[in-house]
Amino acid sequence: MIFSQALQADFFQSGGRRIPRVSDCSRVRQFTRALLWCAVAFGCGRSSPVQEMHGQPWFEDIADRAGIRFEHRSGHHDRFYLPEIMGGGAALFDMDNDGDLDLYLVQSGSLGSRAASPAGNRLFRNRGGGIFDDVTAGSGADVGGYGMGVAAGDFDDDGNIDLYVTHVVPN
Repeated sequence: MIFSQALQADFFQSGGRRIPRVSDCSRVRQFTRALLWCAVAFGCGRSSPVQEMHGQPWFEDIADRAGIRFEHRSGHHDRFYLPEIMGGGAALFDMDNDGDLDLYLVQSGSLGSRAASPAGNRLFRNRGGGIFDDVTAGSGADVGGYGMGVAAGDFDDDGNIDLYVTHVVPN
């Protein structure tokens, strides 16, 4: 797993722990009944040794059914510049203080201008029960640029969770 990122969260609060497979290209994948694993990995295309330890995969990809529709577009030009081979980033945080973890996914884009991004970052609100709504429109979360990562926390100590999104060019 070179230049990839995985996030783990127990959305159903069952206490379950599982090991994800993070080897598919350009997609957010794993969402099991007890646990959501958001994995963003690019350029590999091979199975993970972790998955092969137990034989057949034990996860079910239900991202579409959960309402998480996102395809990472790296904007690569087959030159393998560092930003092109790195994942876009993801954050799990409770944006509305309802006790459910919400999801923010970072999109990359073109290495050209900020306006050249084919699709923006996405913000998904967890309705509970494993269902998410895309609430990006009007949220201020759909920032342009070539996104590289995101961190969630109360950076300004006002009691609200803030998102800090990093880009190849100014943040």
